[in-house]
Amino acid sequence: MKKLPISLTRRELLAGWCYLGLELFVLPYLLPLANALLPSPLSLGKLNFLFFSLNFLVLAVVFRRFLQASWRYARQHGKALLSAAALGFAVYLAAAGLVALALARVAPEFSNANDVSIAAMAREDALLMGIGTVLLVPMAEEILYRAVLFGSLYARNPMGAYVVSCLVFCAIHVLGYVGAYPAGMLLLSCLQYLPAGLCLAWVYVRSGSIFAPAIIHMLVNLSAFLMLL
Repeated sequence: MKKLPISLTRRELLAGWCYLGLELFVLPYLLPLANALLPSPLSLGKLNFLFFSLNFLVLAVVFRRFLQASWRYARQHGKALLSAAALGFAVYLAAAGLVALALARVAPEFSNANDVSIAAMAREDALLMGIGTVLLVPMAEEILYRAVLFGSLYARNPMGAYVVSCLVFCAIHVLGYVGAYPAGMLLLSCLQYLPAGLCLAWVYVRSGSIFAPAIIHMLVNLSAFLMLL
C-alpha cells in the first residue's frame, strides 16, 4: 500500500469532518432560507455561486497548511504529478464513455439531474457558473472528499476508502434533487459520477498531491460545462 506523503493534522481532520457535515446538511438549506429574507433575493445561479465561493474560501483558510505542503510536494515531483494526472484523465474519459454508452442503451431518454440544474443556471449567468463549477468547486471537493474523507480512511482500509469516498462523492451530486426527480433518474445520475470518484482517488494516491486530482476535476467540469452551453 502506497502511503500518502502529505497527511492532515488531527485539527484539520476534525475541522474537515465538521465542515463536511455543514456542507452536506446545513448550508444547502440555510442559505436559501437566508436568501428568502433579503429585500431582493439572489437568483438561483448567484446563490449557488455564493455557496461555491463560501466553500472555497473557508476550506482554503482552514487547510492552508495542507495546501501549502501539497503545493511544495507538487513542485518537487512535477513530472510524476502531470503523468498521474494525464493517465488518470485518460482512464476517466474511457470509463465515463463506457458508462455513457451503457446508459444510452438502457435509458435513451435519461438526463442527469445535476446537469439539468447547472444548464439552467448557466443560461442565467454563464460566467459565474463557469467560474464556480470549473475553478471553485473542484478544489473544494478535492479537499473534502479526497483529502478529508478518502485520506482519513485510506491508512486503515484502502479498499474501504475507495468505496466509501466514491459512494459519498456520487451521492452529493444528487442529494439536493431528492424528491424533485424520480428515484430511478437519481440512481442513474449517481452512476455517471462513479468513474470520476474512483479515478480522482487513485490519482491522489499515485501523485501524492491533492493538486493532481484537482486538475483532472477542473478538466472534467470544464468539458461538461461547455457541453451544457
